[in-house]
Amino acid sequence: MNITTQLKTPYGCNFQLIFGFTTQTINSEMSKEMNEIKELLKIYPQDVILLMSLTQAYMDIQDYKNAILTSREILQINPHYSVAYRILGGALLETKEFTDAIKTYKKGILVAEKNGDLQVAKEMKVFLRRLEKN
Repeated sequence: MNITTQLKTPYGCNFQLIFGFTTQTINSEMSKEMNEIKELLKIYPQDVILLMSLTQAYMDIQDYKNAILTSREILQINPHYSVAYRILGGALLETKEFTDAIKTYKKGILVAEKNGDLQVAKEMKVFLRRLEKN
């Protein structure tokens, strides 16, 4: 089952996000969606919503190296975007970069709490506790 949502970027560009790809549709559908996002990024290269969509798509197809790169790009543009820290931490975990993941989660928790993003902070605290136990 796919969940589809329409988003409007700060630049007034509409696009569609699809979540919940099945393994049968992930290659063709995800590739198409990723290509559309990449085309939009040529026009709006600093649009964090588009970059976040691309980052999540990389996570969905387990391309963690590109997820790390795009998460870091987002944080260069907007270092207060707490969700980017959560995704970056997760991608770092997947690539076994544990020290960087811990640093990322700690910084992300501070940013999220300062922003009032309590759910994101709570999620990162759970991930951090699990990581520090191991």
